[in-house]
Amino acid sequence: MDLPRNINVGALPEFEWRRVTVKGIWDHAHSVLIGPKVRDNEGGYNLVTPLKRPDASTIIVDRGFVKKDRAEAARDNSDPESRVDGEVEVTGMLRLQPKSNSFTPENQPEKGLWYFPNIAQLVDYAGGKQAGVQPVLVEALDQRDIAQHLADMKRGVPIGRPPKVDLRNEHTTYAVIWYSLSAVTSVMFWLRLRKPTHAKFR
Repeated sequence: MDLPRNINVGALPEFEWRRVTVKGIWDHAHSVLIGPKVRDNEGGYNLVTPLKRPDASTIIVDRGFVKKDRAEAARDNSDPESRVDGEVEVTGMLRLQPKSNSFTPENQPEKGLWYFPNIAQLVDYAGGKQAGVQPVLVEALDQRDIAQHLADMKRGVPIGRPPKVDLRNEHTTYAVIWYSLSAVTSVMFWLRLRKPTHAKFR
């Protein structure tokens, strides 16, 4: 489902974990590394980058995990093996503010230290409401096979979160129900999340 141009932020809680597709150009100048984190027994960081959409709005995208020795180059888009220029299309999960635990330090944006994805702080860092940055976080999905997954991790390409669909069993009946509901909620998602174009962003 494409993310609407005008987002009704008040409706977001109803659609957390919804799969969405967004297009735009990465704002590498405002990329940040969040962590440290561990994935597949590798230390590293999550790369978060604002995505400037064709309609002039911007959303925050957690592009996924990058190994420590490749993280800074990925953030700066300076590594020839992971460099991304031009328009991209991202499929991800719509998220609300992730919770930090009591052991997580406070972010220090002025020092470039980010320990968890505080959406409000990321929006401000990317330019704020005046720059059209919306308080929306999308976590990119990793849809590669395991071989490509491992090869890209080695090259410093961000590895998104694994896609998950929880079905209690694999019977055809349940599959039909799942996809039928998906089609219906896609329409509901668009109508509910889309904000009237004349409304001011808040």
